[in-house]
Amino acid sequence: MRLFLLSLGFLILQFFCQAQERTLGYYLEKGAANSPYLQDLNNQLASNSIDSLLILAQQLPAISLNGNLYYAPVINQWGYSEAITNGGNFITTLNVAQPLFTGKIRKTGFERVGILNEAIATSLKLAESELQKLITEQYLAAYALQSDIGFYTEAYGYMQEQDSLLRQLVEHGFYSQTEYLSFQVEKQYLDLDLAALQAQFRKALGTLNISCGITDKTEVTLAPPDIQLRNLSSGNSSPFFLRFTLDSLMIDNDRQQIDLQYRPTFGWLADAGIVNNVPKEIYKNFGIGLGLNFTLPIYDGQQKQLNYRKVDFREESRKGY
Repeated sequence: MRLFLLSLGFLILQFFCQAQERTLGYYLEKGAANSPYLQDLNNQLASNSIDSLLILAQQLPAISLNGNLYYAPVINQWGYSEAITNGGNFITTLNVAQPLFTGKIRKTGFERVGILNEAIATSLKLAESELQKLITEQYLAAYALQSDIGFYTEAYGYMQEQDSLLRQLVEHGFYSQTEYLSFQVEKQYLDLDLAALQAQFRKALGTLNISCGITDKTEVTLAPPDIQLRNLSSGNSSPFFLRFTLDSLMIDNDRQQIDLQYRPTFGWLADAGIVNNVPKEIYKNFGIGLGLNFTLPIYDGQQKQLNYRKVDFREESRKGY
């Protein structure tokens, strides 16, 4: 039993001497690099830059090629009225269309993209802070267990030294055998506590690795944590409160988007191609067309007021938070 306990203590000391040392900064760096949520937020920022390009693209002329071949036969005086169908037609045109007076739409769209970028950046800061907090707490828990193991290992070494001394005292009658057996029991309890701490440390280290996306199972020791306290930012600039300001800006932008849906819209269009209903005269029917379009919403079942009410509910929730 003494040889076994000596070997166990030696192995524990050897583990901490040979294991690779890792710092809190290492785990924080790995956690940030491997977090799928942080990667998702960064991808959302990249996607928003494409939304800006889409807003510009939607205001450029749109070009399309359209074709239609239609035949309506009249058989034994049965069929569609030729005065309406002309018996059929052949249409192929190249069409160009572009909306006009879209400055307000572009401005509102760009404002929305800017607000979304700030909101995602704020969410990114909050997520990074929360992840750092989680990893730091797990690191401290694992380091505390490692410190306990070191303390218990050192205490076990002292008890090993005392064991040989007490044995000599028992042999010479200066120490009772009952007290010596009690000492052996205490040493065995210490050994069991040490084994339990080792198991808890391995579990805590495994949890830390999972949180940081670390898959290797290298034996490591944890360096003393170097934690620098950061100055707290003011309420207005703190990301915990900035998100509510951004929510307010987004709600205002949504109101503007609703208003834009009820403004008159203008656009121009042009086409060039063939429109024909007599195949033998198709060569005569090459042409072009130009036009303007205008739309003014008049009534849609009070959808504007209903959408305003939905926005008002969101604003009430924002103020509550």
